[in-house]
Amino acid sequence: MEQSCEEEVKRLWEMSRGGVKEKLEYVGKGLQRWAWVIKKSRKGLSTKLLTRITELDELERMKENLEELIDVKIHLNLENDTEESKAYDRVEWEFIERVMQKMSFADAWVSLIMKCVKIVTYAVCMKNEMGESFKPMQ
Repeated sequence: MEQSCEEEVKRLWEMSRGGVKEKLEYVGKGLQRWAWVIKKSRKGLSTKLLTRITELDELERMKENLEELIDVKIHLNLENDTEESKAYDRVEWEFIERVMQKMSFADAWVSLIMKCVKIVTYAVCMKNEMGESFKPMQ
């Protein structure tokens, strides 16, 4: 299981030497290495899951094989969802807004798109009745 970013920063900070500037540079480089290792391991997992799906597709359709196929597909979907949500969380919406403006998109269109990505609310529907909407909080 991979460490949290906060734990990795603490570990790198404690290992670093020198003044604040040197420590920050060391932490920055260490985080880049850490992120690369995580990305590589996740890609490897996705590749293994895709390979296993191919193998299971070629096997005779027996209950055990189908159960494992479903399990592997769910695992792969969870991996993909995790990566997609992280990519979505990293998007700087103001940058996207400026790009659309520089590309001469109509102001009304830019405004509409920005509302869609910035203003998120949820509502729960139970027994065909919509509950009050609420905003997610981190």
